[in-house]
Amino acid sequence: MGKIWDIRPPRQRAKTQAPTKIRKRSSNRGTFFFGIVVLIFLGIFFLETSKNPSQNINGQATAKPPASSTAPTPAATPTKKETNAPLIKLLNGSGRSEETVSIKELVTDAGFAVSKTENALNIYEGTIVYYEPGREKEAQEIAKTLVKYQPKLQPFSQDAPYDIIVVIGTK
Repeated sequence: MGKIWDIRPPRQRAKTQAPTKIRKRSSNRGTFFFGIVVLIFLGIFFLETSKNPSQNINGQATAKPPASSTAPTPAATPTKKETNAPLIKLLNGSGRSEETVSIKELVTDAGFAVSKTENALNIYEGTIVYYEPGREKEAQEIAKTLVKYQPKLQPFSQDAPYDIIVVIGTK
């Protein structure tokens, strides 16, 4: 009697069997486990840094002054009440980024310091100079420097952190 491998060699199908599709399994196990390990290490890192915030990124201890220390505190930055210069904010409501740069130059050339520039939330049709009561003189000077933009002066209707806000419009 013959052995099985004499009849049909290993890994060969009998001719009567229909060929079957061999589906290759993609192995994402390695990537999945690597991601899990990375997440565990990140979690441990953030947990340790939240427990001991007196360490810097390298794990070295940072110097902490004692609670009863009478070290002098740094001088606070001057606020609008301590200085006579108005706090000015420019809002670009024209949709053109170059307008902010040119208006900031005009205002600084007139002798005013612009504290902040931002984009407005909406597009404005005209330029408006809002001012806090008591700052009308400075607002008029700024409006004179922006004659090309035909600004309108308007007092604030509510309390604002700035003395003067210039909203640049499309015209």
